Amino acid sequence: MKKIMLLFAAFMFLFPLNGANVIGKVLLVEGSAEAGGRTLARGTSILANEIIKVAPASKLQIRFTDGGLLNLIEKTEYNVSLYAYNPGGANSYSAELLKGGFKALSGSIAKEAPENYHVKTPVATIGIRGTTLLANIVEGTTYFGCDEGQISITNAAGERTLGIGQYLFSSSEGELGDVTSMRPDELTEDYFDPIEEIGSEPSEEST
Repeated sequence: MKKIMLLFAAFMFLFPLNGANVIGKVLLVEGSAEAGGRTLARGTSILANEIIKVAPASKLQIRFTDGGLLNLIEKTEYNVSLYAYNPGGANSYSAELLKGGFKALSGSIAKEAPENYHVKTPVATIGIRGTTLLANIVEGTTYFGCDEGQISITNAAGERTLGIGQYLFSSSEGELGDVTSMRPDELTEDYFDPIEEIGSEPSEEST
């Protein structure tokens, strides 16, 4: 018995359970999606530093451990490279939108440590101050929007601040478009699911 326990302890040291890296779980999948080669289903754990890929004609919704919600549209690739949530302690969220688009409702990390919340896109980095934000990459142009709160868009050309109902787009890291209140077609409401929890919380977890 002692040998078995020692072998188990050695195994856990070399191959820790994925649960130690869990940052959230899937609430909804329409169609198909994967992360790190794993097929995602309702209740599947989301781990840090795995590229999440949403297939064509598919949608995905994730709830993070800090209460934040993330909706990913079809043909999206999104990676949360750094995630730390410790209530009352150090908190950070760093992600990258590689392709496609998302709508996110920020959770406790953005509220407690907004300076440590960033989402990188091909043309600029999004900063957040507790809000609902949108981004969508379409044919080389990235569109940004703010439905609640306030966000900042930063790249080599400078910084723009978007408030509620404001938008801008950019096609390169060296330029930022003007802020406008005219919502672009690429960010229309019917393009994204409502940012709300769909159904009850998954009772069982798949890995």
